[in-house]
Amino acid sequence: MPREAKRCNGYEIFVAAVNENQKSGMNRDEAIKKAILDCIDKNILREYLKQKGAEVMNMMLGEWNMEDAKAVWKEEGILIGEQRGMQQGMREERKEIARNMLAKGMDVETIASITGLFIDDVLRLQGE
Repeated sequence: MPREAKRCNGYEIFVAAVNENQKSGMNRDEAIKKAILDCIDKNILREYLKQKGAEVMNMMLGEWNMEDAKAVWKEEGILIGEQRGMQQGMREERKEIARNMLAKGMDVETIASITGLFIDDVLRLQGE
């Protein structure tokens, strides 16, 4: 399983643990602290929680601001990389659709309109 998938699964387990702790009567602060300790004991996000447990605690309690959150996302490269990859994949898919439409003899303007590509991009594909 890729590292990011393992991490996402670990986050799911962690959040579920927080929710279960709260259902058992703990306040939010206690529930988060116990979930962090339990996950470390069970080797779920162990190294991450050991290093960044306080940040996780603050984020879960809503004490982080958006700039702090963005800094962590950038540091880990998870969200930004995934978003860029998805955008690139969607653009490549639109180009492939445009190539197929060109092969069927459709006009450039219609292809651009349907795929959302710029006319110049469709013309470049036509010239390939």
